[in-house]
Amino acid sequence: MLKPARDAFASKLDFKQLKSPLDKFALSIGQRWLEESGGLELMNQSKIPYSEYLVGRTKAREEDVIQIKKDIGRTKASSMTQKTLRDFMIKMNPKKLKEQLGRVLLSFCIRQSHLGYAQGMDYIVFFLSAFMAEEHVFWTFCGMVEKLMPQDFYSPPPQMMNGFLTEKKLTILLAEQLVSDDEWVPDEKKLTILLAEQIFPKLVKKVGKSQLQNVLEIMAPKWMICMFVDSVPLDANCMVFQSFFHRKGHLGTAAAI
Repeated sequence: MLKPARDAFASKLDFKQLKSPLDKFALSIGQRWLEESGGLELMNQSKIPYSEYLVGRTKAREEDVIQIKKDIGRTKASSMTQKTLRDFMIKMNPKKLKEQLGRVLLSFCIRQSHLGYAQGMDYIVFFLSAFMAEEHVFWTFCGMVEKLMPQDFYSPPPQMMNGFLTEKKLTILLAEQLVSDDEWVPDEKKLTILLAEQIFPKLVKKVGKSQLQNVLEIMAPKWMICMFVDSVPLDANCMVFQSFFHRKGHLGTAAAI
């Protein structure tokens, strides 16, 4: 049984120190995320080990198998638009990474058969793969979905993605507050404002405050369903994940930005 890390590193992290996937610093981050996501607890308490989910993945629904195969063919380092993320992830073996994505996502579909696969999950698993071993990626992602995200974030039809739609509304409200002329700021202002300064001012400059809501309606799915992977620079993306894990999902991705 793997035990929680007592104090893997200081609470104030400089993600700009990241050099290579799965190096000592990246793995220390991954260990903390495994624990804070609730994935470590799930792994230690599960009566079914990851190895059995791996064996059972061949029984995943055909529609999930087809969509995962399509998506992981596109989810690769060379396709990333953010240079810092692309340069970081390209150091991983692309064939092995693709195979791992397929195994983790199909195994998740077996564990969460009522949910199955949703597009965007591949980006999250892709990102986590740079910080931890395959089994830990699986359990961390399970922790995110089962313990931190709203239960219906990835809900299938007929109430498709209800949780995401709620998070989207909160995100738009938060964004409008951040770019307003008022002095109001949320309690979790540090990480929120750091990321908002990278994203929203550029949008406001281009489209104006009056059009911000319309733009966010369009951008929210790519941002939130994928946890901002390939939407912000590598260090900012790590901040999104760290904020999400540290706050135990209380404000979800809306708080992270």
